[in-house]
Amino acid sequence: MPHEWYPHARKMKRKIIYHHGPTNAGKTFSALEDLEKSNKGIYCAPLRLLAWEIHERLEAKNVLCDLITGQEKILRENSDHVSCTIETSNLGDVYDVAVIDEIQMIGNEERGAAWTNSLLGLQASTIHLCGEGRALSLVSKLCETTGDYLEERKYERYSRVFIEDEPFKLQDLQEGDCIITFSTRNVHKMKNVLAKICFFSLTFKF
Repeated sequence: MPHEWYPHARKMKRKIIYHHGPTNAGKTFSALEDLEKSNKGIYCAPLRLLAWEIHERLEAKNVLCDLITGQEKILRENSDHVSCTIETSNLGDVYDVAVIDEIQMIGNEERGAAWTNSLLGLQASTIHLCGEGRALSLVSKLCETTGDYLEERKYERYSRVFIEDEPFKLQDLQEGDCIITFSTRNVHKMKNVLAKICFFSLTFKF
């Protein structure tokens, strides 16, 4: 009965909002808007690089935000927001809004426990879950067990995706193009390569 490990969270009437849909559909954007407006909030990322990205985004909007990962800590005086890797999320604090990204990772054999613990244990009035829809059934069952209210929000892609059918050079990339790789290592390698040859803003999703 793992949901009983978190009695403080069980005393709360939490609202769980499940945002799911394809990449570039606005699901995380919608959740982050709520986080930015909250008096106290937490963002739980699957990777250190993504935690850093959201930390920078909040700070750019004049929202004081701590950064906590397994490798580094940046603590702001009087900060009421934190961006962290999900394994470092603080389940002892009380938040207005929490965002858990890549919720489908709850089914991962190696790391899924971190998503389960955060979903069951976060003391937040509103918890946004962002990711693919394949975890919706599991999340629904967990919410039935905990008594939390679950709201589903399904998104469609903002723009169509066209796949190149001929080889191309990285130097020919244009803003709006997308490169897909199939491992975290290759994402970081590609990031370093593109940073040297591209003159427009780069965004990396994992």
